[in-house]
Amino acid sequence: MKIVFCGGGTGGHITPMLAMADILRQNGEKAEVFFIGRRGGKENEAIRRAGFEPYEIEVTGLSRSLSPSNIGAVLRALSARREAKAILKSIAPDAVVGTGGYVAWPVLSAAKSLGIRRAIHESNAVPGLVTRLCCRSVDLVMLGYGEAEKRLPRCSCAVTGNPVRGAVGRVSRSRARAALGIGEEKTVVLSFGGSLGAEAINRAMCEAIRLDGGKSGILFIHATGRRDYEKYKALGGENARIIPYVEDMPTYLAAADIAVTRCGAMTLAELEAAGVPSILIPSPNVTANHQYENARALCECGAAVMITEAELSAEALYREILALKKTRAKREKMRAALYGRGGRCDGKIHAALRTLLSEK
Repeated sequence: MKIVFCGGGTGGHITPMLAMADILRQNGEKAEVFFIGRRGGKENEAIRRAGFEPYEIEVTGLSRSLSPSNIGAVLRALSARREAKAILKSIAPDAVVGTGGYVAWPVLSAAKSLGIRRAIHESNAVPGLVTRLCCRSVDLVMLGYGEAEKRLPRCSCAVTGNPVRGAVGRVSRSRARAALGIGEEKTVVLSFGGSLGAEAINRAMCEAIRLDGGKSGILFIHATGRRDYEKYKALGGENARIIPYVEDMPTYLAAADIAVTRCGAMTLAELEAAGVPSILIPSPNVTANHQYENARALCECGAAVMITEAELSAEALYREILALKKTRAKREKMRAALYGRGGRCDGKIHAALRTLLSEK
């Protein structure tokens, strides 16, 4: 069997592709796996680090506003479709799975013309443009959030959850605490905003650490992002560890009692898999406000609390942290709600991919 994963534009499209490939391998499938990304895309480096050399096609994204540049983008998409068709003919896959981004449409469209079975994995609560364009012409739409299904009428959908890679959710608390040199008595608050960081979270979180001053018994671990590490690293001390980036997310999540973070679909999938109660601060600078909708889905089932960026201040954030720190029962209810949403969803993902491959 052969399966092609396609997507790109950001790392958020690459992570689920790699996670699904991992799930196939870990479940003993003999499928050959191939990837198609955008030519020159930095996100393709993650594919190479995983040991694969991606095929690449020349494609650019559409402007969200009316712009003459969209004419060129459409023409490149049509040319990319021809490139993708040639690649697919050379591979002869049994199925193609798209994860969104402007790479996915040309490949899924080419696969349709060749009679190849097709699926989309939509990670967000608000379906992206490619999902909305292709959902009725693919064999299966795999959804990270059940809330997305109502936005995709007359489509063949299965709620599978979002796949995560590696050991997230599989590291014990005691092992993680020992690895990080943290005592069991500490309440650990882990906060981060992505590889570059999020300035709004950095400001509020670092001021909250100053407000705490070590009096609460909390150990704060805050990842500033590499860009702002020098600016904030002096805050580190007995009650706070300031780091540029979370290199070993499975270990840090296993050690954490509370997380403070943005609301990208893959980040929330890791929180669900690890069962970490969280304070979510959605980015307002994303398409269709999808981070807010992702966060709302978790909040409505009691798995998280949310502070919008408009409401964010050090005082408001510190109050929420203390409230969760002092109420262990609430944290346990949040943890149960996270697991109730599925925790690690490897089984559902594998079943969906197996069905797609076996029904050729």
